[in-house]
Amino acid sequence: MNDREARRHDMFGRVQTFGNANAADFAAGSKAAGHFARLAQIVRDLDVEKARQDGGSATAKEVLVDSLRLDLQGIARTARAIDAGEPGFADRFRSPAGVNQKALLTAADAFARELADPAVAAKFLAYELPADFVADLADDIAAIRSADADMQSDDQTGVASTAAVGRLIREGM
Repeated sequence: MNDREARRHDMFGRVQTFGNANAADFAAGSKAAGHFARLAQIVRDLDVEKARQDGGSATAKEVLVDSLRLDLQGIARTARAIDAGEPGFADRFRSPAGVNQKALLTAADAFARELADPAVAAKFLAYELPADFVADLADDIAAIRSADADMQSDDQTGVASTAAVGRLIREGM
């Protein structure tokens, strides 16, 4: 809701307050009483649409990305330890050059592809990584992709709510 729409929403609230305070001055079933009732519904609808515009928080997604980053760092560090006995092993598990989400997901997909081989995963287990580290990596990847989809859905809801706010403001005027 932009500033102009917010001011009009405030104005609707003042008109609604006036209507409630002076309800006895208007005959039941009159045109004015009908306008006040409709304005009350518009204010309620505006409050709902205004809340939908805000969308969700990206904080949860940031936590998921940080968790993935830590998982990748642990796997890369262990791969470097394995590399001491098997030269070239760590080349398949390089930490991503960038720290953005796309780079992390690309690296995570590459790590998951390599770890799909049970013999490779067993080498990491020998270095005492948790037994479920491969499943944990897959869960982190899936959670981030799900959070992305949820954010896209929230964006679409926000756009639809913005259109509804404009329509309701025009109707209230």
